[in-house]
Amino acid sequence: MTHDHHRGRELRARAGIFWLAVLATMVIAVSAASGAVTSSNVTSPASGSFSQGNADSPADPAHQVTFSGTTKNDGTPGNIDLICTFGESDGTTDDFPIESSVPVSSTGTFSITRPAPPVNQPCVVRAVPAGGGLPDDLTPFTGPRMASGEFDTGTEPSGLNQGLTYDYDDDVPQFAGIGNYFSVSNGGLFDAVPVDPTTLAKGADLVLGAAYLSDVNTDRSDVEVDGISAYAPADANFLFSGAPNFTGLPALSFSSAQDPATGDVVIHESELLVKCEPTPATYPATSTSCTSFASTGIRFDRTIVQDQAGRQAHFTDTYTSVDGKPHTVNLRYGQDFMDPNAGFDFPWVDGSTYKAHAEGDSIAGPPSAPTSVLLKFDNGIPDGDEASAQGAITYAQAPSGFEYLPAGVIPNNGILHLYANFARDVPAGGSATLKTTFSWTFTQADAQALANAAVQSYTPPGAVTGAASGTTTTGATVSASVNANAQPTTYQFQYGTTTAYGSASVVASAGTGTSPVTVSSALTRLKANTTYHYRVVATNGSGTTTGGDQTFKTVNIPTRLKVGKVKVKGQTAAIPLSCTGNPGKLCNVTVTETVRVHGRTKTVGHARLAIKTGVAKTAKIKLNHTGRHDLARASSHRLRAKLTVHLGGKRVALRTVTFKHKHKHSHKHTRKDEQ
Repeated sequence: MTHDHHRGRELRARAGIFWLAVLATMVIAVSAASGAVTSSNVTSPASGSFSQGNADSPADPAHQVTFSGTTKNDGTPGNIDLICTFGESDGTTDDFPIESSVPVSSTGTFSITRPAPPVNQPCVVRAVPAGGGLPDDLTPFTGPRMASGEFDTGTEPSGLNQGLTYDYDDDVPQFAGIGNYFSVSNGGLFDAVPVDPTTLAKGADLVLGAAYLSDVNTDRSDVEVDGISAYAPADANFLFSGAPNFTGLPALSFSSAQDPATGDVVIHESELLVKCEPTPATYPATSTSCTSFASTGIRFDRTIVQDQAGRQAHFTDTYTSVDGKPHTVNLRYGQDFMDPNAGFDFPWVDGSTYKAHAEGDSIAGPPSAPTSVLLKFDNGIPDGDEASAQGAITYAQAPSGFEYLPAGVIPNNGILHLYANFARDVPAGGSATLKTTFSWTFTQADAQALANAAVQSYTPPGAVTGAASGTTTTGATVSASVNANAQPTTYQFQYGTTTAYGSASVVASAGTGTSPVTVSSALTRLKANTTYHYRVVATNGSGTTTGGDQTFKTVNIPTRLKVGKVKVKGQTAAIPLSCTGNPGKLCNVTVTETVRVHGRTKTVGHARLAIKTGVAKTAKIKLNHTGRHDLARASSHRLRAKLTVHLGGKRVALRTVTFKHKHKHSHKHTRKDEQ
């Protein structure tokens, strides 16, 4: 992609002239041999395969495709031409030449490995007799369906900035649509074309440049930083003669990765936004006001994801402060429509009616977002006509307004220019992000469905706090309903004894679905007999949603007392006690030792004590005076007593214990014991 070639493409597109790719100039070389092949079958690549050529490095091994297959002939050896065929909206068949005069072995087989061909639309690979052009009857020549595109970058060919990358071009065909992408200042979404997945016929180009920020205006650049016109690399490169040799010309980084299974592509671009020096406020810039470039302090990053079989592209634009200062960015994103009778439905203004618009019209911004603007290539073409296209632009954040502006320095030639306006503050060291999805298809119903899916993908998750179950003394299982709204979504539960919560469960995934799913978390290490508040918090790329507050109460632990084996030593009974129950509670224990003498009950020992839950304690109760006296008088030298343990007035245990009196030979000692 050279400097002049690239700028010429932009100028022609703005003028409404279709860009003709390499296909327009390629011809199949006529083979010297007569076409002796009567039928063929291309067996490689596999049907439904995707590929992208690397035009910057055609020999790159990662971007090669092997074409092989078998042929039958009329007995005379002959080569084949590899072509790729596709339908046209008028019912005819067209083709793209892949490789001419491919040798065929004596057994009728062929195989060739070459760079992925820049067909830039889905097609059927066929091997046809060399030099014969497109056969009238394609039935004998079978092969796989393939979608093959190509990317390349624009670099400075010479001068001070030789080799610097300032732009890219990435064609991404899939089996239901095609997207073509340039850098933000040279077209953005340059083409958006639906494809009939059966015939592989292309529809109309819904947009002829979209999500771009250009400087080819008479009033201001489409991007201003702190009120000064700013330029991305392609705009800076094309500002005027000599600009490619300016100091400070910013470089663009670009990458493109394709999922070989789905054909979905992820594109990244990153570049500094620059301003002119020495007089940045002058617009349009002149050779006097602009002799070099300086950073605005803002870096622009864009990620594009094309999916939905080639019918949708998701743009994430991030503006980041790189100089440690806060900035404001004023943005005017352009979308160009080749047909002046294009139809637009701004639902908050038009309801469900598509209207044509003209230069000078303006539309108020939507009251909320996410929201979509519905589009028609031509408002007068019937729904579903494959010579047309329909689609939508879905905004994750609400534009402040829309306006249809003049073409600027490039002649209008019937192209309609729609601009969406945004203003964002970029904090020091921080960033601001805008997200937009473009959809393109053939029918209004499909356009609405794609737009609805895009709206859902930009919607924060749904989150409804559910009930608690499985409550125990120290835990409970809490539940909720979470709708991920088609985005990777996580959730957790906040909980605590007040609505300040204070604790949270581990973060878990709620998936990427589009319907509510039930999620739960087991909470542990809770206090018994305690009321807890809890709520669900779900987060995805569009925001965080908090469910309502709910409560549960943990189970009460009954206060219980366990009495172990009582041991007696002399005049003391040792009673092992352990208390269980809610933490912090006390077991208020009463222990009584009694004897029954001549029909009367006498207390011979007594104690009161408080034991904390979770604590074991041995209570030691000595015989009182009465008990010692009765023991001394006992003829058997033993005193059998009934030991009763009460907890909170209720008897817990009943034991019979025996105190033994050691016989004394000394009368004096005996008398002393009896006191």
